[in-house]
Amino acid sequence: MSNYLYPVNNMRFGGLASGIDTETMIHDMMQVENMKVDRVKQNKQVSEWRRDAYREITNKLRAFKDEFFDVAKPTSNILSSNTYKNYETTVSGDGNAVSSIANSDAMPGIYHIQVEQLAETAKVSGSADFQDINLNKAIKDLDGFDANSMKDITINHVTIEIEDTDTMRQVMSKINNNKDANVKLTYSSITGRFVLESKDTGVESKLLLEDGNDFLGLLGIQDSGEVEGKNAIIKVNVNGEKNEFGEDLKYHEVISTTNTFAKDGINFSLLDTTVGEENTTIRITEDIDASFDKIKSFIDK
Repeated sequence: MSNYLYPVNNMRFGGLASGIDTETMIHDMMQVENMKVDRVKQNKQVSEWRRDAYREITNKLRAFKDEFFDVAKPTSNILSSNTYKNYETTVSGDGNAVSSIANSDAMPGIYHIQVEQLAETAKVSGSADFQDINLNKAIKDLDGFDANSMKDITINHVTIEIEDTDTMRQVMSKINNNKDANVKLTYSSITGRFVLESKDTGVESKLLLEDGNDFLGLLGIQDSGEVEGKNAIIKVNVNGEKNEFGEDLKYHEVISTTNTFAKDGINFSLLDTTVGEENTTIRITEDIDASFDKIKSFIDK
């Protein structure tokens, strides 16, 4: 009999004794409390939406500021006068000799350029042929090298220590990484030759090889005293300026220790010398469209 009554214990009869529907009353009372919980959840969701909206606007404002109000970017800073100075450069004539870019300080005009000399390093090329040399082999194990030649190397008054257990690659690294010597030793597997040269160009770059550099002598790099680099030399005519007789173009000489330099707001890159009376003509004109596009981009943003 108890087996049939057991399910009754899990049943609920609201108001069975009193006649009051307590189940509905409890449900209705909980609805009021649940409304408070739902209101908190809704407020939380609104706060999250507001936070995300603020974050999106903040990111847009930061990007806008970085694009148009960054003092470190004068060409895009809308408050800088450089924003409205845009120039277009066209090259004609010997275009293989010079390339150029005009910055905001450039003066519009026509520039005729003759490249007389490129800037060069101070250089000594080895005369010995090492076509099949193994750079990763210890010096003492290389043909033609002996312990007597393993002396310290002196370049530009700087002594570089080498040992016969060093590989040729290690010796090259010691030379190239010495900041005071300021030179580099390179090897070409095509020519089989070593080349020692200064890291800088121009006449101020020096390569001084002192007596007793037997090791360099074995590379075919002989003691040559002091070797100097070369300055770049160009001649520039501005806007067809004539000489004092009013016949030929008047050129002004410009000298630089490097092949990349700036003059009058023009960044020059020298690539090769010009031949004879040939020249490279650079025409710089103001680019109104670029200025208009920058202002339009600002307004659109």
